[in-house]
Amino acid sequence: MLAKSITDTTKEPILQAYVLGNIGLIHLNNDRLDSAEYYYNKVFEFREKIDDVDYSVQLAMNYGQLLYKQKKYSEALNIQLDLLGRLDKPFLKFYLPYIYYDIASSYEKLKNYNKSLEFAQKSFETVKNTKANILYKDVVFLLAKVYMNFNNYEKSTKYLQEYADISDSLNVSEIIKKIDAAKYKYEIERLEEEKELLVREKLANEAIIEANNIRLKNNLIIIIATIMGVIALLVFVYFLRRVNKKLNTMNQMLEEKRNLLEEQNKVKDLLFSIISHDLRSPIASLYSATSLIAKEELSMQEIKKHSFNLSEKLDRTITLMDNLLKWASSQIEGIQPEISEVNIQKVVEEIIKLYEHSANSKGVSIKNEIGPEKLFNTDKEIFSLISRNLISNAIKFTREGDLIVIKCEEDQTGLKVIFADTGIGMEEEVIKNIINKKGNIKPSAGTQNERGTGLGLKMCINFIEKIHGKLEVESKVGTGTSFIVSIPKTV
Repeated sequence: MLAKSITDTTKEPILQAYVLGNIGLIHLNNDRLDSAEYYYNKVFEFREKIDDVDYSVQLAMNYGQLLYKQKKYSEALNIQLDLLGRLDKPFLKFYLPYIYYDIASSYEKLKNYNKSLEFAQKSFETVKNTKANILYKDVVFLLAKVYMNFNNYEKSTKYLQEYADISDSLNVSEIIKKIDAAKYKYEIERLEEEKELLVREKLANEAIIEANNIRLKNNLIIIIATIMGVIALLVFVYFLRRVNKKLNTMNQMLEEKRNLLEEQNKVKDLLFSIISHDLRSPIASLYSATSLIAKEELSMQEIKKHSFNLSEKLDRTITLMDNLLKWASSQIEGIQPEISEVNIQKVVEEIIKLYEHSANSKGVSIKNEIGPEKLFNTDKEIFSLISRNLISNAIKFTREGDLIVIKCEEDQTGLKVIFADTGIGMEEEVIKNIINKKGNIKPSAGTQNERGTGLGLKMCINFIEKIHGKLEVESKVGTGTSFIVSIPKTV
């Protein structure tokens, strides 16, 4: 009826469009969306007769906001992008920050956060020097929401704090401090809506109090009920956070178990690989040699030559078998250290004799510089296994004429046993891989193409940890390597 009255009152199309458009805007601002849509559709009947570019821009912006409030985000975005292309005249540049903001808001609702951030930043750049502008506050809050969706909580909190500083809401800073940005990325939007609701209720209550003091009691009841609702909501959020915390703990435990199973599968695969390849070869060689000897097809000189090679292979095979048994035992049953007084020099000397033949065959010298009375409390079997693997490893990566030296240093904290060689050394990346224990250690061929499995060093690290020790590696390519085993006095 009002629209008909307007069109009957004046026959000027432009004037009719202005009046109808303003009425539509009033309904839009008061969220009477159906009424607003009705009046805007009436305005569009005069679209071809409206030659006021400025008013056309305002009308398009308002209609885009109507579609946005109706949650027709794609339609709103199409109108806003079309409008952006029409702002080519200097006197229309005033609308740019508002159009940027509207486009950013529509993209945010459509979950296109990259585009939303792009246009929100454009709007922010044009209004950041005029903080009194009401659009500045809206842009800051939109940036906080977008960064929250990117999980960039640092920037989100920054803009939230900026929003709190310029907002006239009660207690906004305290509300923001209670936001758990890591778990409730949509909490900010809800709190903003609550803030606006509280402001509207406060204004309404003040108007009612001024108009009629008799209704004071009812208004107080409404305020108390609102506060109770907020408290109930906060209690709900608190318990929800506790439940999420428990779920996160359970997920972490499941992840740890999954990682443990993966590691055990890797160990299983490694063991099968070693058994199928590295043990089969020397055993097959031994079988072939003994078969030839039994058939008397080899001369005495050939027997000596083959026995020398078989001896080296058997030395490595025995060490590998020992490592496999110890490693499997530690993985399946778990090994607990048995601490007793150990003669460090004697243990090292026995291992040197065990590998003396292999070292001599390569022209490598081994020197034990540990004093004969060096006693220390540790697990003898574990220390022997560690020493055996590190000495074997040193022989593998040394050349003719190189030297291997084993020495020790003792201080208030414990004992350091140093296995140093003048061999070929290691790259920095290999050292990091050993120290950081990144998966299985990739085996490398020795100076005489001796094969390895990577199990020895991995097992050394595992057993050093069992006696609460630490392994350090110092190496330089072409110069040599030092493995330093630190064993604390109290284990």
